[in-house]
Amino acid sequence: MSRARFTYYEVLGIPRGSSDAEIKRAFRELARKYHPDMTPGVEGTRFREIVEAYRVLSNPYKRQLYDRELARTATHFAMQY
Repeated sequence: MSRARFTYYEVLGIPRGSSDAEIKRAFRELARKYHPDMTPGVEGTRFREIVEAYRVLSNPYKRQLYDRELARTATHFAMQY
């Protein structure tokens, strides 16, 4: 069974519209908690998801593209029902 797909905001546990400081703070807390070298027994999959989310949301251009795609997908999904 595959894992459900989460938005990058959900991965970091922050709301859309979070400031750069809030994104960075959430990333640092989660990175410490899930880093495989810091916490024995934790697999790196969760950590890689956190890093990927941070790379997109911390870059203003990538974040703008990502938000636009989220809005487009949500609109498309809503039109189906």
